[in-house]
Amino acid sequence: CSQIGIFTTMKDSAPKKDRKFCGVLYPDSESYSFSDVKERIKSVFSEWAFSLHDQDVCDDGTLKKPHVHWVGRGTNPQTVELVASKIGLQSHDVEYCKSFAAQVRYLIHVDNSSDKFLYDRERVESSFDCSAFWDKLDDKKQSELLFNYIVNEHCTSTLELAQFAFENGCWA
Repeated sequence: CSQIGIFTTMKDSAPKKDRKFCGVLYPDSESYSFSDVKERIKSVFSEWAFSLHDQDVCDDGTLKKPHVHWVGRGTNPQTVELVASKIGLQSHDVEYCKSFAAQVRYLIHVDNSSDKFLYDRERVESSFDCSAFWDKLDDKKQSELLFNYIVNEHCTSTLELAQFAFENGCWA
């Protein structure tokens, strides 16, 4: 506990929870069944998307091992450990997703096309329309994205809102 004036604050000792998660899957993995994990991701999250990356290049110019980036967003906050358990992965194979929009954009390398292979939109398998995240956001879309972030993430900090706005192209 720390005291600030007459108010006492308790450090939050509860594990971190979120609604947004992401990770990388390997179709040839020997530690899990790729198709089973993919189906469980679809059942755990109301919004999910997958993109096979088979044209990514290492620093030495060789192709990276084919892998699938995934992103999922649900309605209830959960820990990484719980999500990993539900989808059949180790907790180190699942990450909290800081920006859902940025992760959806990364599925095809929209923001990295100068140094990474730009994947075709048609390759993405998803439960929602990803094009809203890939296309340049007009003022209305920016406003909707900001409003949804405030409501869905219970954002009360102008610093957090500004950071989200910069990361998601909503600074106008």
